[in-house]
Amino acid sequence: MNLCLDIGNSKIRAVAFRNGRVAADEVLPYGRDISEKKVRTFIGKFISRHPTDQAGLVSVSPPLTSLVKKTFRGLPGIPLKVIDYRSFDIKNIRYRSPGKLGADRLISAYAAYHLYGGPALVVDIGTAITWDAVDAQGRFLGGAIAPGPGTMAWSLKKHTATLPLVKLKKPPRPIGRDTEECIRSGLYWGTVGMIKELIGRISRDAELNLRVIFTGGLGSLFAREFRGCRADVLLTLKGIDLLLKEIKNQK
Repeated sequence: MNLCLDIGNSKIRAVAFRNGRVAADEVLPYGRDISEKKVRTFIGKFISRHPTDQAGLVSVSPPLTSLVKKTFRGLPGIPLKVIDYRSFDIKNIRYRSPGKLGADRLISAYAAYHLYGGPALVVDIGTAITWDAVDAQGRFLGGAIAPGPGTMAWSLKKHTATLPLVKLKKPPRPIGRDTEECIRSGLYWGTVGMIKELIGRISRDAELNLRVIFTGGLGSLFAREFRGCRADVLLTLKGIDLLLKEIKNQK
């Protein structure tokens, strides 16, 4: 069984795959109080319930990557693969500085191509929104990055005197009739508009008819506004599982 770990900006997600199917899925939210003990306990309990042959990690947090690596050094017999740009064929990465490219973006694009075919565009909506394109041969072309709607909501609260922090959800109408409705409309429909504009511009720039796959914590919420698009919230984790299988088959 493969243990696939995705460390984002606010949570660690652990998914166990058995023969390509999800066997277990658990999440550890984290903040500034995250510690080695909490990481070790989370992973240790997960593995005790779901015996693991090998593990793969994609992370946007170098400090937490170090904690996870330290945890696995105490788990002999379970190899950990920390995925970065060197895990892929460098000739297939059309990015100016591959070393500065987030492995989460690469693995999601890799998964989209292998699961749904190319050319494809992954729209990952969480703390940030990323757009990442692959062509018909699976080559990573690049993309775009913008703040996610939750980040925009916090920014409004932090940088204004009176605006409240509003929980994101689809508003009943675009014209708000109180402050919270106005903010909710701006966050939701502004995000929809931004996503739509970038999909169009990236498609035209690449001169490709891109298959669009939404992922991330908010991917399913916004995918419903785009006809013909897919939502796959486990896309990144599925990519880790696919890559672990590929590495194992090469041995």
